[in-house]
Amino acid sequence: MQYKLVIFALTMALISGCSSNAGIAVNEYERSASAEERMLSDAYSGEIPQESAVIYMPDESSSRGRAEAAGESFANYSTISFTPMTNTITSEDGTTILYESYDSMEFYAQDLEIDSWGDSQISQIEETFHNNSSQLLQQAETHFKDYRETFYSYSNYLSMDVARHDDRLISILGVNSVYSGGAHPVTTQTAYNLDFSEKEKLRLEDVIESDAANTLRDMVVESLETRFKQIGNRILYDNYTETVEGQLKYGNMTPNWYLSSDGLVIYFNQYEIAAYAAGVIKVEFPYGQLDGILKDVYVPKSTEGECGDLTIQGDPADYMITPVQLGTGSRLLIGTECEIYQVQISEVTQVEGTPISRRVILSMNQMSPEQLLEIIGLNQTDTTKFFTIEFMDNAAHQVTYRIQEGKLIKNP
Repeated sequence: MQYKLVIFALTMALISGCSSNAGIAVNEYERSASAEERMLSDAYSGEIPQESAVIYMPDESSSRGRAEAAGESFANYSTISFTPMTNTITSEDGTTILYESYDSMEFYAQDLEIDSWGDSQISQIEETFHNNSSQLLQQAETHFKDYRETFYSYSNYLSMDVARHDDRLISILGVNSVYSGGAHPVTTQTAYNLDFSEKEKLRLEDVIESDAANTLRDMVVESLETRFKQIGNRILYDNYTETVEGQLKYGNMTPNWYLSSDGLVIYFNQYEIAAYAAGVIKVEFPYGQLDGILKDVYVPKSTEGECGDLTIQGDPADYMITPVQLGTGSRLLIGTECEIYQVQISEVTQVEGTPISRRVILSMNQMSPEQLLEIIGLNQTDTTKFFTIEFMDNAAHQVTYRIQEGKLIKNP
């Protein structure tokens, strides 16, 4: 028995974010947008990417039978795909009033209740972006009407990433860069932490023990002091500890936070505890340091032993196939010898061999030996881009493969 789940994917990745000083670190690559990259985005103004594939949804009986055949864990299977979208709004004389670029998301889960709830949460993220764009457009139109000769086009960028994606939860990061006049854009990072089991949007006090707030607060302050003392400059505001203490007061905890594959991250946006030039400041605590602080249910599962090599397959028969359409041309079937977790396929842009940006194309909470990834349309002639597959093996080790010239290169 076989069915296909076709995931939306695009060949063109628009770089999100507008300030070189305010880039947000995403794994080992930096999301940023220089003036040249901004020009690249502008070159594609007005082009709304179309769906490159059709989703074939299996009927309920087929889904249930396949899940039972593959084991209980397969019933928790979920994916989220990302499609870059752009839109340009112009005045009657052709002046660009507002340029917007955002990552549209598509959520799918094997469990129908999770599928419906997760899709509603994803929709709210996009709805918030579009509401903000509507308000920004009104402001831009007024600005253009009153100061046409000195007007500079407004912009609204939203790039999305996934920090953690497993059976329990998904932590989605949104980096929003807005230019509305002035010297520079303002970049804000927002985290969305969704608990699939409880079907709720999580607060920090939902995931930590009630008596651990003071300990966590002290850990954050100590980490910030240690980090910035090493830099040798007084970057933090004089009253930054008051801000940290206020945000980490149990019963009304309001910090920005998320759970990554490695641990708990607490971060501060521009102007919260330091000047704009400091960018987004984050502190991360590995799960091993959170004993007695983080509730056990939010610590990722791991098993003994290492397992998780990827292999190139030739026969797709009797597998669940997840095609990822990157373009036209070559096709590669990729499988795994055992269960792997938090799988991400990303497109990386490089300049003279140096990676400068990364865009997530597909995130999966798990992949079993019964599944295959069908990578379609690898562009072997474009030297400015390459694709990676990252995942956690069953011993909670991060593994990275680079897809290059029809081959898999482990830990490049």
